[in-house]
Amino acid sequence: MIHKKRLLASAAMSLVLAVPSVSMAVTAQDAAADDESFAIDEIIITARKREQSLQDTPIAISTFNTQQLFDAGFNNIVDVARATPGLFIEGYNDRNARIATSPRFRGITVDNSDPLLRTASVFIDGVYVTGGIQGIGVQELERVEIIKGPQSALFGRNTFAGAINYITKDPGEEFKINMMGLAATRDEYRGQIGIEGGITDNVNGRLNVSYDHVGGHYRNNNDRSQELGEETTWSVSGTLVLKPTENFRVKARALYYEDSDGPAAVARVGGFAEHNFGGFPLEGGGTTERAFQGTLRIPGDDEVAANTTRTDFDLAMAALARLGEATSLGLTFDDLDGFGLEREAFRGSIASTYDFDNGMALDVLFGYNKEEYLFFGDFDSTGTYGFNTSGASDIEDISIEARLSGTAFDDKLTWTIGGNYLDIDILTAGGFYDGILDFWFSGVIAPANSTGAKTAGLFGILDYQINEQLQIIFEGRYQDDEIRNAAVNNGVGNFDKFLPRVVLNWTPNDDTTVYLNYSVGNLPGGFNAEVAELDAEQLRQLELDNPGIDQTFNEEKLENYEIGLKQYFDERRAAMNVAAFYMKRSDQIFSGFAFIDETDPNAPNPVRTVAFTGNGATTDIYGVEVDLTYNLSQALTFQGSVSYIDATIDSFPEGAGSGDFGDVFGPDASVEGQRAPRFPKWAWNANLTYEKPINGTFLGIEDPTYFWRADSFYSGSFFDSNTNLARTQTALDINFRTGLRMDNLSVELFVTNLFNEDAPPSANNIADTSADVRFGSGFFDFSQESIHVALRRKRQVGIRFNYNF
Repeated sequence: MIHKKRLLASAAMSLVLAVPSVSMAVTAQDAAADDESFAIDEIIITARKREQSLQDTPIAISTFNTQQLFDAGFNNIVDVARATPGLFIEGYNDRNARIATSPRFRGITVDNSDPLLRTASVFIDGVYVTGGIQGIGVQELERVEIIKGPQSALFGRNTFAGAINYITKDPGEEFKINMMGLAATRDEYRGQIGIEGGITDNVNGRLNVSYDHVGGHYRNNNDRSQELGEETTWSVSGTLVLKPTENFRVKARALYYEDSDGPAAVARVGGFAEHNFGGFPLEGGGTTERAFQGTLRIPGDDEVAANTTRTDFDLAMAALARLGEATSLGLTFDDLDGFGLEREAFRGSIASTYDFDNGMALDVLFGYNKEEYLFFGDFDSTGTYGFNTSGASDIEDISIEARLSGTAFDDKLTWTIGGNYLDIDILTAGGFYDGILDFWFSGVIAPANSTGAKTAGLFGILDYQINEQLQIIFEGRYQDDEIRNAAVNNGVGNFDKFLPRVVLNWTPNDDTTVYLNYSVGNLPGGFNAEVAELDAEQLRQLELDNPGIDQTFNEEKLENYEIGLKQYFDERRAAMNVAAFYMKRSDQIFSGFAFIDETDPNAPNPVRTVAFTGNGATTDIYGVEVDLTYNLSQALTFQGSVSYIDATIDSFPEGAGSGDFGDVFGPDASVEGQRAPRFPKWAWNANLTYEKPINGTFLGIEDPTYFWRADSFYSGSFFDSNTNLARTQTALDINFRTGLRMDNLSVELFVTNLFNEDAPPSANNIADTSADVRFGSGFFDFSQESIHVALRRKRQVGIRFNYNF
């Protein structure tokens, strides 16, 4: 640990020492940007709830504007994450579908798909979004702001480790039509059309429609006609901007989209047949669990199979009909009509700003989101029968925020005060179908479970300019969280917290920003619904094996210590942003399973598996993130980033269960020093773009601009669980695109995953419930481990055009 602290201290000192030398070099040059200097364009962001230049904002932020998103070929937040240091998103989380895709910042994960336990959140125009995020495309975005480290002081709930803010486009007064089309191998098709313009003298509007279809890249060997990994999304959105007066502005926006996916491209590896570690003797008899140790193999195309055929679906529906009608939360199995995912979502917001004559401004935000989905998939991800799983959810949230801003003391002090309120309601239902015994279990016809949260907060910002070079910033929020779960008869849980951020900002010249940042985040606690269902004898057994686990669990705390440098150089042709940080997680929330004797005579297993969430570990996280943009010439631009994140468990409560680690190594083994799972230590990306006007006629086109772009994305290996036994392979993706741009038309050819990288982009430790574990007893053995890996999309070649009228 000492050498890590020295490494962080050395990095911090290097930043400080680098400033004078770089500053003198910049000062010695002419900083004026003329036509020949090809300086980097200034980027304006709103990450601190006010407009600021990216290079002047003293927190770690990565941002992508609409042109950058288009040029890179990014289609969703998973694509954006690959180009963002310190952010990692797996395409699938703990279910074989794009349901609970959660952003993870700086090595911070919670192995739980509950939206109330997300460690980071997505906002659209500053409005909180509770539900899924993959279906939200990037076609309508002005920019994406990715804010790293705790953002609880300003953004509140579920911004424990970071936040992502989608800023949508504003319609202009001039009538415009934008069209985009894409076609690629493996049945990928995308189309989008947007129309905008002035409706009246003070009202502008925009309407956008998009359709995205990605064919499956793998065949189900149980039915070769079925593709795995097929995804379809269509959406329609509208925006109105009203300016009744010079100092009053209102923006109203609505988005509706539907996702319709087939079975996911997921396979099981490291299962029962591949176990090569564990089985250590336990005091009193028995042995620990066995597991796979080593680098996860990549499944061959000939072994990719799932029980998701039409015959499998019909058998499951026939068994359900004998039982009754499944609990419906809007969508039904008739809507699904096969294995996969159906989702319908609405996102709406109204934002208003009033500028007072005295320089103050009042901002009011209102948001409403509603999402329904139904999912049915193969739980064991093999071609032999284990069981299928279904899940349905109805998620609804309403939020409102108001803030007043102004200046004082001859503009030396900039201040903001505000408050917000968020109400989240979640209904969930689901069950499991046993394909061998041909019956449903675990509440598929039972009433839906109701959970939710009400969060109220008061926040403030004080920016004080001490002198021309030194600024101190105080941000703080008092937040009250009220958590509820109808399955637990404990009323509501209340969590009150004051969440500060303090920043010292030094700007020795116009091209340099150095900052020190201390911030705190919290992740509210909640309820253990499955623990609440246990009888007295089962609770005694649970306490014996997992001390401290109860019907409730407590909140978690994160402290962030960060030093950063934002630096222009070479006459502002280049910009580099560096952040070095140490973060400490305390009372860390973790998920686990307990195996309790079943007392229900009608249960399918003699042993009951109880999922729970508890508190315990303390984790130390050290990291460095670097962003660099360099206009090497008027035609050639380099962009890249790199991150190093080392998250290791520092301590764990004595006697508390440690999840998968304790199951394999034994209850007395120390979990200290284990790396946090499902986050790579190293990641980097780089792109090189060449763009050159061609004078005269080329291919019959007058004065076109020729361009090419090469992108590379590297992800280091990561562990699937805190056992640190099974790890993924490293991955390097290469994309290339080239084409021509005219006044209002661009056409390009592209290839993605040029060298057919096949390392899995995600890996999830989960019980092996395949048939080869069940045969003999007929019962499930949830103590047998396996890993589900998402299969990477293969090489594709395609063409894309963009037309503006």
